[in-house]
Amino acid sequence: MDKASIAPIFQHEGSGNFFRNARQLRNALRERLIAAYRLEQFSVFLLPSVTHGMLALAQLLSSHGRRVALAPGSHYAPIAQLFGTLPHEAASQPDVLIATHVCPYSGAVRALSRRQAPVEPVEPVELLDASHSFATNLHGQLIAGAELFVAPLHKHAALAAGLALVAVRSELTGGAPYTMLPLLEQSTASQAPLIQALQNLDHGGPLHFNKAAIGAIDAAPAGAALIRVSDPGCALPFACFRHPLFARLDQAALRKAGATYFPQPDTLRIAAWARAAIDDPAADLSTEVQASLHYLFRTP
Repeated sequence: MDKASIAPIFQHEGSGNFFRNARQLRNALRERLIAAYRLEQFSVFLLPSVTHGMLALAQLLSSHGRRVALAPGSHYAPIAQLFGTLPHEAASQPDVLIATHVCPYSGAVRALSRRQAPVEPVEPVELLDASHSFATNLHGQLIAGAELFVAPLHKHAALAAGLALVAVRSELTGGAPYTMLPLLEQSTASQAPLIQALQNLDHGGPLHFNKAAIGAIDAAPAGAALIRVSDPGCALPFACFRHPLFARLDQAALRKAGATYFPQPDTLRIAAWARAAIDDPAADLSTEVQASLHYLFRTP
């Protein structure tokens, strides 16, 4: 490796080949992720973030003549902004739909129905943002129903910041443009998050999932008209609510309650955390969420 390949500061005795080492770490992590998250039916690639992955995949698909459209419904705001100019689904008759499995602002869950056999008219492949279903109670639903998804490793998997995985069902990877995904993966050359993810897989034993769920929530104090936006029957790791008070709360009160208020959809989200193994039952943390709500309604 000469100075045109990498600056001399990164070439020192004992450093080895930077890019070869990164490839070896990616391969080791890929193998561990497939085993930990039951991704044997998928080809897995590593990229720096979900947004990076969604953009790269959309461009790759478009450049190979696929008609890409944004699915109706709510999406993570950067995804909606980046892809908002794409044709509407009905107008473009797309080959690929950019979709969100679980909306982070409302908890709305998109039904997944993987094509088991060719059908007419041909259903579009869904390029799925799985940020809030991967490594949660919805993980089984995700890997059974998705064909192509992107998920971060810093949220419910809790492995490392600065990494996301792209999972493509194996029957798709044999043809273009999916055969070009290894080229995209070469951008994931920073070794620190790869090493951190491998270490956390070692230290966590089998506990690589957030199995938190939030069941029924009692009415807010003083008869407040609290609206539960998310479905308590979906075993989500967060719950979303609506009430006029939430828009008036300051950031300090929200942080203390472990809550986030989103002005545009006018919803409050409270997340929960229960580290567990893939086959462990959902852990109902509605009591903790109830306590957070009571705190917010007592806040001046």
